[in-house]
Amino acid sequence: MDNPLVSVIIPTKNEGKIIEACLCSLREQTTKHDFEIIMVDTNSRDNTLELAEKYGAKIVKENRPGKNKAREAGSNHATGEILCFTEADCQVPATWIDTIVKTFESHREAAAVTGIYTFSNSTFGYRAMLGVTLPLSVVMFWLVHGHHSLRGTNFAIRRKHLKQAGGFDPQIMDFDDVELSMRAQEVGKILFVPAMKVKTLDRRVRGRLLKFLQEYWVTYYKACIKREKMPYPMYDDIR
Repeated sequence: MDNPLVSVIIPTKNEGKIIEACLCSLREQTTKHDFEIIMVDTNSRDNTLELAEKYGAKIVKENRPGKNKAREAGSNHATGEILCFTEADCQVPATWIDTIVKTFESHREAAAVTGIYTFSNSTFGYRAMLGVTLPLSVVMFWLVHGHHSLRGTNFAIRRKHLKQAGGFDPQIMDFDDVELSMRAQEVGKILFVPAMKVKTLDRRVRGRLLKFLQEYWVTYYKACIKREKMPYPMYDDIR
């Protein structure tokens, strides 16, 4: 697409076993709006790049490790007015792009939109836990900070507002999406859109729930309460 309205940006590293489900979900979008898929790869050594080419994605290679660097590189190479972000282990609904575009069209004051997720492959216990804790975390974040948080698995931001907010901070290894929220809410509203509900794998929590919760709360405290910039990873690299 020469002038797509929407750019979808996906950070990847060795995602060959799972990336096709994500790309298939984007291929099945029911939207009439032109969009491009930008896959930013951070030194994959499997067949991730070959699969991206198969689905017509624009490939951007980023030698610096980290999703934060990938999201920054993707936004720099994108040409759309609306920049959408998801991750390799996610599947977006067929109406995802349309929902994002329509929300921006009906809320001119919005700088960004974000949604929620559910597990695509998991046990009843994990799904039940997520069904309670995730909505609660959405409400708690809003009560504490007065605005919604962006989620790297599922958000979109207008290009002009990303620029006004200062773009992604490449020095922040984890919670770069949440840190961006803190700046984006100063240039426009962040809307929570229930219809933006994606499916993702439970690979970050399966068999390591307590470890994941420890990683999350320590990172949240440092990034959102103390407002520290952390140029080192706080989460284990789960593939």
